[in-house]
Amino acid sequence: MKYKLLTIVGATILLSGCGQTSVPLTREEMNVKEDLEQVSFEAKMLAENGEPTFEDLVKTASKDENGNIILTAQMRYEFPGCENTEAGFLSPNKNVLYQNSEWGISFNIPYNDKWKFCGYALNAYDEIGPNPYNLDMHGGIEFGPLRLAPESGSSLPRTYYLNFWSTSTPDKIISEHNYPLVEIKKIKINNLNVVRAYDPPPKGMGCSSLSYYIFGEKATYEFSGYCVDTKIGGEEYTADEFSKELEQIIKTIKLI
Repeated sequence: MKYKLLTIVGATILLSGCGQTSVPLTREEMNVKEDLEQVSFEAKMLAENGEPTFEDLVKTASKDENGNIILTAQMRYEFPGCENTEAGFLSPNKNVLYQNSEWGISFNIPYNDKWKFCGYALNAYDEIGPNPYNLDMHGGIEFGPLRLAPESGSSLPRTYYLNFWSTSTPDKIISEHNYPLVEIKKIKINNLNVVRAYDPPPKGMGCSSLSYYIFGEKATYEFSGYCVDTKIGGEEYTADEFSKELEQIIKTIKLI
């Protein structure tokens, strides 16, 4: 069985229950529509161009300094699975400086150079491409340890996501999150103006989404996570825990 890599939107949909509806459309339901459009687009591209297999990707993959093949996001999407996966879930034990001059940000990425998955190495971060159905989302990165345990047989996301959005303002972000149940507020982290948006699932089913928006001259930066307020890998992962982890990362941000 292949493990499937899900984006944060897809992961939230999977665990939150996408069959629920309400009027007007909730943020989650709008994301479902966008996700389905993305799936349709990808299916069309695959039909026209084909898709490299995991074996094809291995042949051209980069290696770390110890000769281990680096398991990229695309390779995780095609990963066939294996037995020994524990090292991919170790806690970070060091920081790696991430700097992106194009989008005007630097910060410390939590990392562990012992992270492995079935003998393959993990980069400090993986690139995320832009969203072809939302021109305001210009790509980003995912980083941190793997989040979902192998026994689930469904996905291998990493813990944290950073999306680069077109420049915005706190008031605009708040208005865009004006949905029932969403808890949204302005906060300060160091000298940064931040909007925190917490979106629990309807009726407490599934898991919650939690995002922090930081506002720069070149972009609006959304830091988020795979899934909170649920059991992942047999361990409870609460919104409070995730908030503490993510706010420590945000404290290292420099806008450049």
